[in-house]
Amino acid sequence: MKKSQKWAGWLVLAVIVAVTAVALALNNNASIQKAPSDPQLAQAREALGALFPEADADGYESLDAQQADGSFAYAVKKNGEIVGFALKQTAQGYGGPIEVIAGFETSGAIRGISVGGESFNETEGLGAKAKDTAFTGQYAGKTPPLELNRDIDAISGATVTSTAVTDAVNQAASRLNTLREAEGAPAPAATPSATEGARRTANVSALGYGGPVLVRVTLDAQGAVSAIDVGGARFQETEGVGSRVREEAFTQQFVGQTPPVKLGEGIDAVSGATVSSQAVVDAVNEAATFLDRNAAN
Repeated sequence: MKKSQKWAGWLVLAVIVAVTAVALALNNNASIQKAPSDPQLAQAREALGALFPEADADGYESLDAQQADGSFAYAVKKNGEIVGFALKQTAQGYGGPIEVIAGFETSGAIRGISVGGESFNETEGLGAKAKDTAFTGQYAGKTPPLELNRDIDAISGATVTSTAVTDAVNQAASRLNTLREAEGAPAPAATPSATEGARRTANVSALGYGGPVLVRVTLDAQGAVSAIDVGGARFQETEGVGSRVREEAFTQQFVGQTPPVKLGEGIDAVSGATVSSQAVVDAVNEAATFLDRNAAN
């Protein structure tokens, strides 16, 4: 090969390398421009990508100012058009704060939710199941406000955690409605609160002899039980024995008492159904603890 041909070959190779380098630099610059400048959005990118896989890389438009607790609200866009909304809310769980990212369709229905956060510390095997699809998948397709054990089945033994997640979803929906109303959209639907005036109500499940026992407890202004209902769709206590915890002869023992209550001290167990009776006592005490904690916050 002639020397001039060798030089020509090297020159062509050098040109190719230079062009490739420029192309890579331009591509990297474009990627940097598309990368989220908002650190909170960057941290939530994985969850948001799962909720809105079709969204543009830079298709997140903030709907309000950043909140001190790290919550956010974004309109999500594809090709410049809004395809949904993403909001993050934090609620107090059993072991600490729980972050919930909720994705909403433009109709207001829930597309899906993601549960977790850096401070997530719910009990392994119980409240930690709030991250599982078996629990989070219940929210998809439903329109808030939602009620635990009516619209959403609580995690057995982790009612406080389940309630926290549901409350966060309802708060996110209420916040979204308020933001949309400010832009001329229809008025938001009211979100139910765990506290309504002086009467406070909570639904709590506790494990009985045959399965979960749902207890709906209402406390009056002084913190005493004013109403109680026992049962639930999955109630499977033994007929004629444990099933008697639903009867007034047992439930009325709680009315007027201020939790915590104790079996054998003002509350007589159903004969032959100590496990079922204890489940109701545990649920009443857990409900009171949850309601008192909510009132304090």
